[in-house]
Amino acid sequence: METTIARPTLKPLAKGQTFQTLQVTARAGAAMPTHHATSEAIVAVKKGEALISFKDASHTLKAGDFFIIPGNKEHTLQIKQDFEAVVVLTADGKIEF
Repeated sequence: METTIARPTLKPLAKGQTFQTLQVTARAGAAMPTHHATSEAIVAVKKGEALISFKDASHTLKAGDFFIIPGNKEHTLQIKQDFEAVVVLTADGKIEF
């Protein structure tokens, strides 16, 4: 029997001429498969804990943390505790899987 792992939810919050914001929410145990943003991204963690993993390093993200992800750098996200964050991208930035 195949197990389906929930993915975090991405919800647009606001978009201006220069930047856009997305809300990321997920339950513990959720995972986001390998992906990248087409622009640099700033993650502001509001709640919970997650592990962001790049090919060459991993970082734990916790409530109150800010983390900058370089544009086009592939990574995964494993949710350790119920998680909420706001991601800031350029207005034309996209998340691609």
